[in-house]
Amino acid sequence: MPTVIAGFEPLDILMSVYMILKQQKRHVPKLENECIRAVHPEGNTRAQELMNRVFDIVDSNWRGLGIIPSSRFILKNEYRSYDANLKYGVKIERGTDIQQGCKCHLVVVGKIKPTECPLFKKACTPESPVGACMVSNEGTCRIWARTISLRTPPTTPT
Repeated sequence: MPTVIAGFEPLDILMSVYMILKQQKRHVPKLENECIRAVHPEGNTRAQELMNRVFDIVDSNWRGLGIIPSSRFILKNEYRSYDANLKYGVKIERGTDIQQGCKCHLVVVGKIKPTECPLFKKACTPESPVGACMVSNEGTCRIWARTISLRTPPTTPT
């Protein structure tokens, strides 16, 4: 999937759209960095050193996507005393991965548009979300639902 890390300035956004379109035209999807003034190719090396000192990387289950290798940080043994789950005895049980009929996982990876999910704005609404994409204000489905409702004129009773 064509992906570009971009800043929030209008020119950053325009440039990132241009970079994505170039990738699509060439049929060469990749991750590119448009925001080179803030995000350097080597990243923040000091932060990386600290992360490597404190955390181990393990496989993790991601809702709707399954197990993704090396995608989760856990505290190294010498820092486990800071782990709130252990300290307070929090037990996180595996819940329902995806609700029946929900296509949020396909929205997240860009395979479908929110309007292609059979639950969108029917069983899954901002007031009663089913999938993660409708829960938060930044969720793709919630943004689409809000945008659609802004464009749809209210009906007047007759």
